[in-house]
Parts: sequence; structure tokens; C-alpha cells
Amino acid sequence: MTVIGIDLGTTFSAVSTVYNGAPVLLPGEHDRIIPSVVGLSPDGRWLVGTPALNQYTLYPDRTIRSVKRLMGSSEVLTIGSYALTPQEVSALILREMKRIAEGNLNEVVTQAVITVPAFFSDAQRQATADAGQIAGLEVLRIINEPTAAALAFGLGSSDDQITLVYDLGGGTFDVSLVEIVNGVIDVRASHGDTHLGGDDFDARLAQYLIDVFFEQHGVDLSDSTRDHRRALARIQRAAEQAKIDLSSQMFTWVREEYLAEQNGVPLHLEVEISREQFVSLINDLLIRTTESIERVLEDGDIDAPDTVLLVGGSTYIPAVWELVAEQTGVQPRQDVPPSEAVALGAGIQGAIIEGKPIDAILVDVSPHALGIGIVNFTYAGDPIPDSYKVLIRRNTTIPVKKSQIFSTAAE
Repeated sequence: MTVIGIDLGTTFSAVSTVYNGAPVLLPGEHDRIIPSVVGLSPDGRWLVGTPALNQYTLYPDRTIRSVKRLMGSSEVLTIGSYALTPQEVSALILREMKRIAEGNLNEVVTQAVITVPAFFSDAQRQATADAGQIAGLEVLRIINEPTAAALAFGLGSSDDQITLVYDLGGGTFDVSLVEIVNGVIDVRASHGDTHLGGDDFDARLAQYLIDVFFEQHGVDLSDSTRDHRRALARIQRAAEQAKIDLSSQMFTWVREEYLAEQNGVPLHLEVEISREQFVSLINDLLIRTTESIERVLEDGDIDAPDTVLLVGGSTYIPAVWELVAEQTGVQPRQDVPPSEAVALGAGIQGAIIEGKPIDAILVDVSPHALGIGIVNFTYAGDPIPDSYKVLIRRNTTIPVKKSQIFSTAAE
């Protein structure tokens, strides 16, 4: 039975498997990668992917985007008359990945490997596994996204090297230092930020467009006392498209007609944005990513990696490429499309578990220190509450088991 690999992304998701020794994406009806968007149509039909994204500007209150950032939280999402947990929303996306895989493979699929950001907490990882179970999948393994990408890049490579994987996606950011030796993918260190990514770049650009609209017409689209939900959804989509355009162009126009009205007069938005303006809006966010680069190089005890791999859709932004090259002193590689690498690596891991003859072994690490809350005591015998005893140190190779005997502070 085929074990599929799924990249459950913030903005896009994809599913893959290994065919004739090489990983391949399994395409849906519309695209190779599917928007991670869930919607409920006005006639009560559940929509996932492109159809859900297409209705976003018309029915933003019936559409959910970027649910990945809420995984592991207790937040409840309302869509129509339904109240859903983040796991249930993600399960709808995973069920669509399952359906796409079954349509391509012509077989029932029940087992999967799912990727998560390297810096996801245990609660977030468990929520992802729960979403898979709700979707009817047995999640055989949760693997880190940069590690999966390293698998995709390193498959078939005979060169021994230390690689820095810079993974900047739609909602999360990770850096991993990976040693590739004789087909063994050994993660030496990981660091990241689970609330930094393309969504934040879009938000900065969207706020700029809102400010321009206010300057032009005196109407504040962010005013919560008025219902501008559709206008804000259109601004969001326009900002995202402008970001994409500025990855290949130096200038782009944002033209949105009839965003709002004032005294019966329709108000339009028309503004030109340069790549330089966009970079200035997000520059502080980009600089934040360099802190993680420095951290993993320090943890890995090296000055510079042999190679740098760019992963995630946000690495198409030229300023990201330039920043990473300057920070590491190494020209980054994009041998595998950045938006596909994680899904392809997940497919490879699925094939390894399945028993296919794949010449690769994955050795990962714990991105966080894990331990237990305890009570310490001063020399005078006074209790010190809220102390923390680390049992598994950060960047310890997994799987790992540690034990220590504790006793209660009071009977």
C-alpha cells in the first residue's frame, strides 16, 4: 500500500509519492499545488483549494485561510453555521490531498507522512497528527519541513556536504543545518519562527494599500464600525498578487475598482508599487530571519555551510536570495522548485517507510528542549516554584528516550 507524503502548508499544500525511483507531485484538477483554503459556498457545499480561494473576495466570512498558524491552539473558527477547530479545518485540506492521491494512484490511500515546521511545538505536531486522523489517514510520521526538503535535494547526490536549508513559507520560517554523508541526511541544528512568512509580507503591503486608499479618498477600510470585509479581502488578494509580480518585475500596478462608495459615488484604488518600496516595507521581517541563520551555524559549530538551499514560496522574492547570500557568503541553490521541495521530500520519506529501494536515511533532531515543570528549593529550604528541568536538550537526535525519577514536593 502506498504511503503518500503531504506538505500541509500555510498558503499551499501538495501531495507526492515516489515513482520509478523519483519523487513526483500528484496533481489536482486545477494545479500541482493546492491553496490551503477552505470555504462554505452559499448553497452549503464545502469547497477546498482553488474553488474556495476563488470565493474569498465575495464571501470572506465563509472562507478560512492560513489555518496552520492556529494549529495547537484552542481557537474556534466560525464558518457559516459551523464552529470548527483548526484540526477540523486542516482535516478538510488533508482529505482533499487524500482524494487527489487516490485519483492519481487508482487505489485507496490510508497512510501518510505529513510535514510540519521544524520549530512547531509538541502541541502543534499532535494537532497535525489529529487532523490526519480526522481526514481518515494513519499518520506514520511527522517530519520537519527543512528536513524533508533536504531529502528532496540530497536524493541521488554522492557529494558529502553540510547544507543550510532556509525555509521561508507562507506562514512559518525555519532554518536547519543538515549534514549529508553517503545518503544519510543528518540534521545537526534547527531554529525558526512559527509566525513569520509570506502572510506577514502580504499584511504589510495590504496595510500600505489601505493607507493609500485613505489618503486618496478619506475612507478607512480598516474601520471596524463599518463592514468593509469584501473590500479588505480584495485588498488582501491584490497585495498577494503584487508581491508575486514584484518577484519578477521592478514595478507593478494595483487597480481595484469600486472598493467602496461615499455618498453614492464609487471609490477606486489605483497605485503603482516598486520592488524597492515593497522591500522597505518588509525589511525588518527579513532581517529577523538572519538571527536563526546565526543560531544554527553557532549550534552546528561551523562558520559557513558548503551549500545553501532555498525552500518555500517566499524565497522567490529576490531580496530574500540576496539577504541569504550576503549572510552566509554562499550563493543559494534552487535545484528543486522551492514551493515543491517539502512535498517531494515527504514523498521520499513515505517511500522509505513503505520499503521501496530508496538510497537515503533520515536522522532528525528535536527543535526544542523538552522537560518537566518542577519545584526547586533554596539552601534555606524555601520552595522556588515554576522551575524547569530539561530532560532532552535542544538539537538532540531523535528518536530519543530519557528518564529521571521525581517525587512530589508535598504528600
